[in-house]
Amino acid sequence: MQTAVSVKSPAIEVQIEVDQRLRVDQRLYDLIVAEAKEFAAAQRKQAEGEWRKDRTMFRHGPWSFERGYSFDAAAGPYISVSMLEYTNTGGAHPNHRTTRLLWDREQGRRGSIGALFHETKPGGPALTKLAVLIREEVAKEKRERGADVQTPLEKDEWLSAIKPDLKTMGEPGLVASTIEGKAAGIDFHFSPYDVGSYAEGDYSAFVPWRALEPLLTEKARDWFGGERADTPAQEQKP
Repeated sequence: MQTAVSVKSPAIEVQIEVDQRLRVDQRLYDLIVAEAKEFAAAQRKQAEGEWRKDRTMFRHGPWSFERGYSFDAAAGPYISVSMLEYTNTGGAHPNHRTTRLLWDREQGRRGSIGALFHETKPGGPALTKLAVLIREEVAKEKRERGADVQTPLEKDEWLSAIKPDLKTMGEPGLVASTIEGKAAGIDFHFSPYDVGSYAEGDYSAFVPWRALEPLLTEKARDWFGGERADTPAQEQKP
């Protein structure tokens, strides 16, 4: 990871780092750096405006923002990127959130996970099946942590938020495979408050390619295979 943006003033501290493996596509890297600079400028403007109006809001120190853009995996024309963001603006506790970016190297633009599936109609059979798989994985992890889970899962207070609609299935990202150039599956990431209380933290639902295969387009099936890689993420190649 290398620092792309660093801002420090009495009102705000911003630190944004970018995985250098993302330079494998300069268009992607440039997009991320531009996005990071725009984010830092917007946060600085807001924080310093509040600083001038009411410094009691900063009695515990300057507002702080941290971002890290990391390479997840590459398969077919796609590069999967995770963006983890921490914020502390003097509230009851800091917050963090993970979002994902799927980059299409062939088109030189953002892609959509929906392009991998042969059918993405909300409430349709493909997404209904996928929602079940994701709920089951999150429920399994919740039980392992000792959290209460109601059945049927689609009626659970938190898990009912996962509906057969890509907009409700967390942040999807490709998972590195033991076969170079392929993905072992898709990880659907949920940040605090998405499917559980803040105290429960993050949840991830890994759906292996074998479970996804019936839902994928014929072309997308060629981009998946192997097992989930044990190689640490920082050592994986794009």
